[in-house]
Amino acid sequence: KVEPVEKKLPPINDTRSDLLNQIREGVALKPVSSEPKPATDSIPQGGLAGALSRALAERSRLLGYTGDSGDESSDTSEDDEWDD
Repeated sequence: KVEPVEKKLPPINDTRSDLLNQIREGVALKPVSSEPKPATDSIPQGGLAGALSRALAERSRLLGYTGDSGDESSDTSEDDEWDD
């Protein structure tokens, strides 16, 4: 009686497998210093970019936007105007 011999194939090294192995191993990141960056509002801008920035800031001020991205009352389900 002949016993079957298991044939082990060599591992296939393709770029996807290499990438997956690198992700599993992790990457050593270089240390960085945490320097506070200047606010972009304090930097005066000229030309078209500055004019557009000022116009958008004025429009958002007039519309009452606070810049918060929290829950807005217009997104709640309390408005039953379209429910029948």
